[in-house]
Amino acid sequence: LIMDSDGFNIKNNIKRPTVFLPLVFLTMSLLSAIFSKYHDVAFNGATERYEGFWIWAVYMLLFVSTMTYVKSRKPMYFVLSGIACGAVLVGLIGVLQFIGHDPFKTTLFARLIKGSKAYVKGEKLNIVFSSVYSTLYNPNCVGIYTGMLCPFFLIAGLFAPIKKWYKYGMLVVGIMLLANLFGCESLGGFIGFAAGIGFVALIGLIRFAAGPKKTRIVVPVAIIAVFAAAAVFILSGGSKIAQKINVIKEAVNNPEVIENPFFFEDLKIDGNSAYIEMKTGKVVIPAENGDWSLKFIPEGENEAYDVELSVSQPDKDAYEKSYKCNIPGLISSSVNVVGDGLIVFTGGDGNGSSTNFYFRIEGDTIKALDMFGKEIDPNTEYPSVGFKGMERLGSNRGYIWSRSIPLVAKHIIIGCGPDCFVFEFPQQDIVSKLNYLGNPNIIIDKPHNFYLQTAINTGFVSLAALLALFVIYIVDTVRSVFSNKDGYDMLGMRLGALAGVIGYLFAVTTTDSVVSVSPVFWILLGLGFAVNRKFAD
Repeated sequence: LIMDSDGFNIKNNIKRPTVFLPLVFLTMSLLSAIFSKYHDVAFNGATERYEGFWIWAVYMLLFVSTMTYVKSRKPMYFVLSGIACGAVLVGLIGVLQFIGHDPFKTTLFARLIKGSKAYVKGEKLNIVFSSVYSTLYNPNCVGIYTGMLCPFFLIAGLFAPIKKWYKYGMLVVGIMLLANLFGCESLGGFIGFAAGIGFVALIGLIRFAAGPKKTRIVVPVAIIAVFAAAAVFILSGGSKIAQKINVIKEAVNNPEVIENPFFFEDLKIDGNSAYIEMKTGKVVIPAENGDWSLKFIPEGENEAYDVELSVSQPDKDAYEKSYKCNIPGLISSSVNVVGDGLIVFTGGDGNGSSTNFYFRIEGDTIKALDMFGKEIDPNTEYPSVGFKGMERLGSNRGYIWSRSIPLVAKHIIIGCGPDCFVFEFPQQDIVSKLNYLGNPNIIIDKPHNFYLQTAINTGFVSLAALLALFVIYIVDTVRSVFSNKDGYDMLGMRLGALAGVIGYLFAVTTTDSVVSVSPVFWILLGLGFAVNRKFAD
């Protein structure tokens, strides 16, 4: 921990906001994990996320350790070298993906990753992404990473003295990450990049207005030029980010005209029949005396006709009976009888997606089920706040946010447990998921917003502690920039770290904390606090 000149003084150190606030966050996280109904997940994390309490404890340790370790230029360069090495590796792979030579889609990488025992000669990895994802699991993660580190390296490199060797290395890494930002097509990443560069440009203009004549124009103009060049490229007509921005503008201006892009549009239970609404009509499953039949109503018509069923070979481990059917608009469709009145209707649409609908027949009644066999009422309305008519905003984030916001009020003091959002979200809202996500059985495991994620998982108090820490850092950095007397290299590090931190804080408004990126952020934040101090050397 932080050492005083007289040695370690735990009382004085805990009083420091940079130690006290992380301790508040960790305390609330621990309490949330202890009292969580999902104890194991709260401590160890959910599948494919793994951000339980122990990981958050590591994040806070990385932050405090970095802040404590960097007391002079030498350890600063050491930490900077570590961040740069990771950025070069991620950036190089991302650039290769950007130009169409993805190393992960080669047999060499398939063999390296799978190992000699699992690898089949000639086999390649099944990668579904068409945009840059590098080694970070998902293009959105690349967006957070580049939205944070691209401004950091570009700003710090611009300010570094011309004779410093690392100036050009940082600029090269920044440009490499800029290519990754273009290639990952993440709107959140672009928002972070724009916020980081834009804020520092504003501070730079104010800071250099009173400086030497040669710096009044050159440095701020260079910063703005970087931002303008990136903005022009990204917002050009061919950019997918530009297309996403246009979709959002249209959604905000005319929310009622957002069209449902999915083939399956709705599910209703009316009387003794279930209605699966599609773009080409309605599939009707009536129940009568414990049995069922299958009908179809074409789009624009009112009368239903019987759908002919043909027996297919059932999977004895899964179904008692299996029927194939021919329904207009569906590439394939079938009805499987599981037993005890349980039936599964499966439809494959023209987009290559296959969707399952689960029902239980009880006499003259048909009931909808979720994928786990739990009975649900499609007519139930779940609490929502905001985004009415804009549920498909931001790749359907509007729907997720509108259902997540009401959960914050339930967790003002203690959250549901780190990484336990998946258990709190109304997963039984299959009709809304069908309407806005195109799949009634999809599991929502994150709110796609770091601030909602924190407030729900570890409580609003823990979120307030982090927000206070971020505000203190921004204010502290702006103050140190205007009182800077350590030379341009330190000024560049301060402004660069500020740009990176702000880039991350804006990028995570559209996505969550993830283990592939968050450790770098907490190290960068610790570095930012450290370089705000005046170094002796």
